[in-house]
Amino acid sequence: MGTTWVVSNLDLMLQITDNIIQTIISPNAVFGGAGSYPLEGDYIYFTPVGQPLLVYKFGLDQKGAPLFSKVGQSPENSAGRVGVGVPTVTTYKGQSGTGIVWVTDVDAGLKAYKAVPDDTGKLARINIPPTGGR
Repeated sequence: MGTTWVVSNLDLMLQITDNIIQTIISPNAVFGGAGSYPLEGDYIYFTPVGQPLLVYKFGLDQKGAPLFSKVGQSPENSAGRVGVGVPTVTTYKGQSGTGIVWVTDVDAGLKAYKAVPDDTGKLARINIPPTGGR
């Protein structure tokens, strides 16, 4: 299992708390960081070793506190070993609806997905030319 902490920069600047807003437990270790997509609902992405790319969406809990909820994942797992890259999101000129999540994988090479999961929670894979892997 892996642990990811979502922290507040505001609390860090004001030195109010330990800055932890939320602790997210993933099914395996996450080596690297998270990707983010602030358009279309504010998403963050993690790629645990040997697991799908996970998608969390920003929202608020019943008390109005910030909360990320899991809303989707990629249809396939990442490599089952260290070397899965940090998710990176790009857009076309910052326009909503154009977000792409890119992830490198030591076995599959470069993978791309639409940044927003569909209604079933699945990230749609974007076919790109093979880049190799191992």
